[in-house]
Amino acid sequence: MAVRARAPDATVVMMLRVMFVFMRGVIVAGNEHGYQAANALDCREEPRAAAESARTRFGAALRQCVTGNRAPCIQSSKLKDSGTAKHPNMTASKKPKSPSPAVVEDKDTRPAPKRLLLVDDHPTFRQGLKFIVTKSGEFDVCGEADSAPAAISQCRALRPDVVVVDVSMPGINGIELIKMILAEMPRMPILVLSMHEETHYALRALKAGAKGYVMKTEAMSSIESALRRVAEGKVYVSPTFGEQLIFKAITAIDEGMGSPVDVLSDRELEVLEKLGKGLTTREVADEMHLSPKTVETHRAHIKEKLKFKDATSMIRFAVDWVNSGRSDQAAAASDQTPA
Repeated sequence: MAVRARAPDATVVMMLRVMFVFMRGVIVAGNEHGYQAANALDCREEPRAAAESARTRFGAALRQCVTGNRAPCIQSSKLKDSGTAKHPNMTASKKPKSPSPAVVEDKDTRPAPKRLLLVDDHPTFRQGLKFIVTKSGEFDVCGEADSAPAAISQCRALRPDVVVVDVSMPGINGIELIKMILAEMPRMPILVLSMHEETHYALRALKAGAKGYVMKTEAMSSIESALRRVAEGKVYVSPTFGEQLIFKAITAIDEGMGSPVDVLSDRELEVLEKLGKGLTTREVADEMHLSPKTVETHRAHIKEKLKFKDATSMIRFAVDWVNSGRSDQAAAASDQTPA
């Protein structure tokens, strides 16, 4: 006896249809109104009010599905101002907060300032130079010294990036100090910053191992440029002295000789310069912090090395030598002055 398949009950069919249409409407509405649902949850309604509101919305959606209306089961409310669905219980202070962007650290990419050791026997000049060179942030003064022994001690302890040295100092002068520093630290960049004429001491300072020579009368921009070049391991001299070096090199090659004062020691050269400026033996001794007897010994050596017959000839040569250096500087400066 064949068994007939029982036709599905009309109620069951109706319920399945309702559920199918309802689920499809919920999916469609969910894509459009997901933010509204999240907003409604964030308003933190009272549990009873939230449940009542949910039942009301569900009933309305069910009625629309039963009547065959396939429009989305959840109607969106139009936003008045900002495009966000408002709930009666939602206050302005409880609006959903957009995620804050990741905090990006503002790291300073500038290189660390170069550490300078200032060696000069004048405290006022050291303080003024320190104030000026540190303003740009490129340099930082890590130490100061007023004599050669103190400078050697500071170099060992601090290991600066650049040593700034004066020529004239009590006891050991700047040229001799350069040799002492480089004997222990051969790669130490040294810049000579002095009141003496470049024509007298710059070449000697470079031969001793300094990387640059600047006169104290130069503009601050020139001093900063010299510090940058020396810190980079390059050589710096003023454009004026650079031209003089080239001229002297060519002259020395043609004549087969250099300057006659090249045979003098650093201390003897300093004594010769001060004698050429008109200072007496006592005044030279006071400025160089030496005894008059030591200055007399240096004078005797100068006279012997330069082969002068008497002290008068030596003094006349010293005066001419100092004036020639000044005239070279003045001529070079006038050449660079715009007409």
